[in-house]
Amino acid sequence: MFVARRIGIALLAAGLLATTGCGTTKDDFPVTSKPKFNSYVAMGDSFVSGPDITPQNSAAGGCQRSTENYPALLAKKLRAHTFRDASCSGAISSDIIVNRLGTAQIGAQIDAVNKNTDLVTVGIGGNDEGVFGKVIYACTTGTRVAEAQCSPGVKVFLTQALARTTTRVAASLERIREKAPNARIVLVGYLRVLPEPGGCVVTGLTAARSVPAIMAQDMLDTSLAQAAKRAKVEYVSMRTLSAGHESCYGSKAWVNGFKGVQGDGAYLHPNAAGMRAVADILYKRLATASTNRQ
Repeated sequence: MFVARRIGIALLAAGLLATTGCGTTKDDFPVTSKPKFNSYVAMGDSFVSGPDITPQNSAAGGCQRSTENYPALLAKKLRAHTFRDASCSGAISSDIIVNRLGTAQIGAQIDAVNKNTDLVTVGIGGNDEGVFGKVIYACTTGTRVAEAQCSPGVKVFLTQALARTTTRVAASLERIREKAPNARIVLVGYLRVLPEPGGCVVTGLTAARSVPAIMAQDMLDTSLAQAAKRAKVEYVSMRTLSAGHESCYGSKAWVNGFKGVQGDGAYLHPNAAGMRAVADILYKRLATASTNRQ
């Protein structure tokens, strides 16, 4: 998923399961002053890079990175003197600190950071271990066998896999802290795609399949919150903040449904409106006092 058109099962899953979790509310982020950062670095996977949102950065080495993703929009709002976007579609947490491809074009994302970096945002974890690809297969295919396997797969497999994800994400965040000791580091959660029960209806997805998928993202959100706490960095969950903007809410949606929109995002991934929303949310968060050193 690091080359062009790698919007396969892992990206599909990271999107479909980005729905719930513990987090912040709109009232948590009163704007008290204009945030000021000189050197900003963004890291993460496809929910950060913005596949299929035009314009795409032709120099991104197959990472499917939009020049209108939320890091780029945030950098403009912040008027950061320097901005480096290392996000890449399909990235897993180890890609933050390891160059899996062995190429200079797509190296370890942490290479973008230096001792002068004073802001880092990270959105990662949904692709680790192919977790969500496996859950998606169980929860969205059309067979009764798959539906029967969906809930047990979430409860048993994810419990173990996400425990490992917590450890890996925390380790990546700690490495970022080592390389950029004075930076404000923010781990960013995933936008919701499926609504809670009682919300809008996702055509073709039964309750037996959607409920376990929502449960899976709830577990991911908890895992990411734990990783942030372990690494002593901030965590911004999108659970409450993106409620009412799931894929089935039409013009209000911040993510696409099972079909992508040409020029406006891949399927089950943020659209341009979602990227603008995340940039606004983070800008407001950055206007508050830093809680990096909890």
